[in-house]
Amino acid sequence: MCTLRTATMPQPISGKTSATNLPVNHAWWTFQVCATQVTEVPERGTDTESERFYGFKDDDGNMRWVKLMLLTLLGPPDHLMEKHLLKKVTSFSELRQAYFSFQPSDWITYHSYTIIEVGDGDVFICMEKKTTRLEFMFCEGRLCRAILKDFRAAGAVRDLGKCTELPKEEVSNGPTLRDVLDWVDGPCAEHWRPYDMLRSNCQMFVSELQSFLRGSSGADFPRIPPGADASSEEAIAIGRADSRSLQTASEELRNDKDFLCAVLRPNWSALRQAPVQMRGDPEVALCAVSQNGYALQYVAEELRRNKEFVLQAVAIDGHALCYVAGSLRRDPEVVLTAIKQNGYALQYSEDLRTKRDFILEAVNVNAHALAICGQEIRKDKEVALAAVRQNGHALRYVAGGLQSDTEVIAAAVWQTPQALRYVLA
Repeated sequence: MCTLRTATMPQPISGKTSATNLPVNHAWWTFQVCATQVTEVPERGTDTESERFYGFKDDDGNMRWVKLMLLTLLGPPDHLMEKHLLKKVTSFSELRQAYFSFQPSDWITYHSYTIIEVGDGDVFICMEKKTTRLEFMFCEGRLCRAILKDFRAAGAVRDLGKCTELPKEEVSNGPTLRDVLDWVDGPCAEHWRPYDMLRSNCQMFVSELQSFLRGSSGADFPRIPPGADASSEEAIAIGRADSRSLQTASEELRNDKDFLCAVLRPNWSALRQAPVQMRGDPEVALCAVSQNGYALQYVAEELRRNKEFVLQAVAIDGHALCYVAGSLRRDPEVVLTAIKQNGYALQYSEDLRTKRDFILEAVNVNAHALAICGQEIRKDKEVALAAVRQNGHALRYVAGGLQSDTEVIAAAVWQTPQALRYVLA
């Protein structure tokens, strides 16, 4: 159910902020969070790519139906839980799924996830780190809690024979549901790393989440010492470690370009905490974009509509095209510049990725753009030849039998001998 999409990428809503009056982390929710809502429904519906229906019998033997709906988010799903946002977390339970059927209980070879209870069973949230993504599943009421235990947000059924639920831990003076969403949108997103068995695994995520849940409001973060100046290594290190610390810096320091750029170079998401006027400064903005193109989402809209600035941004990281404002995402020069840096950037231009003449031009600068195109374009021989002549590996993207076309194969192998692996027998 949870798949990478090249679907419509709406523009970030101008002026939209989180509860902390900061820009919402759109890229995080769109690309890194796999979110699913579970709701009880009166009867089974028709399964689709984004909706699945499951039935089970309750304690009285009555048939009940639930719907799992995969969400496409641009920000926290607070609008779907609005009436519960001020309710507090009252408990959480850790669940562990063993990797092996027969293993001692003290082995650490298990996948771990957490189910959070908000209020008196008003809302339940399941969170877990799976590969490079955060899987986030939620429902209202106790009836649907079992679904959170039995299914992943991506739709897969867990191996229940290997699952063990630890005793529920009560939380006194826990964070509100709003605090939880802000934690996911802020510190969790900022420090998220791809899955690593030793440095960033599911058990480490569970530990961090549970530490936050036990820590009341979750407002604790390092403070920048009063009087620190732009050259202060301590202040820079604190800002890099947790961008929320910028809120505690002096007004002068928060508006210092050198200080902000020193923080942004390893921690681009800190741009979210910068003052509005600094998010509109080209030098500061490009400093963040040079670390990650998705940083453009935090840049002032005026700059995101400025073609000269946008050309610089997408030349640094083609993914910045995702957050270019206005008509510039339809501007051939801007899109081609982004594609030259990263062929997959074509996915962010709805209009141009369906135009054959533009695609022909695009694959001449980066053949990987062909991966984003529809079937009709990928089976166009002229387009295919242009792509494989630019990069033989593009042979993997061609369609319509062209992977067995001798002319296309010859062109691909001449350019990249290793492309022979993509030839259809």
